[in-house]
Amino acid sequence: RNSEGPEDLRRRLTNALGELDACAEFDYVVVNDQFERALQTLEAIFHAERHAVARAQDLADGVRVIKDGIRTILDEELKL
Repeated sequence: RNSEGPEDLRRRLTNALGELDACAEFDYVVVNDQFERALQTLEAIFHAERHAVARAQDLADGVRVIKDGIRTILDEELKL
């Protein structure tokens, strides 16, 4: 970037090393080397997360109710 001094650059590069060490723990990685591409990636992540099953508590609650209903039916059939 040529916009920061040597200490700022050292801090940024040190942070980058730590982030790279931990990248397997991340759900997503966005490389900000081209602004438009990084923005498109962030928008795609945002839209995906809005529809992710793991994040949809209402869906999880609905599935639990359906599963409980199926188990009840199966239990009643076994008693016949």
